[in-house]
Amino acid sequence: MLLVACCFLDGIGVVQDETNAVAWFQKAVDAGSITAMCLLGKCFQYGCGVRKDAARAAALLRRAADAGNVGALYDLGQCFARGEGVARDDTEAAQLFRRAADAGHAVATRCYGSCVYSHKGVAQDPVTAAHLFQKAARMGDVHALWYLGRCFLFGGGVDRDAVRGLQLLQQAVDLDVAAIPNLASCFRRGAGVPRDPAHSAELLSEAVDAGLPNAMCDLGWMLLRGEGLPQDRARAVALLQRALDASFANAAYLLAECFATGCGTPKDHRHAWRLRMLMCHSHTNGLNI
Repeated sequence: MLLVACCFLDGIGVVQDETNAVAWFQKAVDAGSITAMCLLGKCFQYGCGVRKDAARAAALLRRAADAGNVGALYDLGQCFARGEGVARDDTEAAQLFRRAADAGHAVATRCYGSCVYSHKGVAQDPVTAAHLFQKAARMGDVHALWYLGRCFLFGGGVDRDAVRGLQLLQQAVDLDVAAIPNLASCFRRGAGVPRDPAHSAELLSEAVDAGLPNAMCDLGWMLLRGEGLPQDRARAVALLQRALDASFANAAYLLAECFATGCGTPKDHRHAWRLRMLMCHSHTNGLNI
């Protein structure tokens, strides 16, 4: 039953049919499949073949986690960290990440390290956090390279070493273009490296070409200010709109200010108000728009 569900989900040997996949996942769950519980939970979490239901997703992930499914431990930890389908609970999230990390889950290892580093639901311990980031990186988690690089840049849990920190950040960028905005942010703010807004803008332009919404928002902000490149408010508004169209909620606030003040676009107070309401709705529900 689980195999049939996966075939319908991915269109392997049959016409892809997410609704049918959900039905087969449910049959597998009824038959006691722990893996199916986890996968059906993610269907409800993301609205795949069924209407989104965060509470039901969390309940299914809880059942799978209680049965020892490592992926479910991590996913349920994210539910508690974000308050999706359950009340937000940083302590519970940290405990779930730790259990998944102890079972060898690379991303959970990094997430638990982040909890330890930032005192979220667990006692702060930068040294232990740095070790966890290093362990996650060795296990293949690219984002852990970013966190470890930041540790070296700022001396968090390790001796400060800006050269080593930059090497790790560059490794993260080389492996995953999604890490580019993080590196760009360091150069824009001079965080652990000499401030270089022009280089930051170059990096963000590369990330925009790769289609990253957060890079569109960041580069739009720099264009509004003329920071690191010539001021171009019209282009800034276009980039912010692209970011918003890609469901990057933070762009709504900047766009609202542009429409309210006529910066790069004709004044439109009504549209500015709608964007602000959209932003408030996004934050209230803990969701991207």
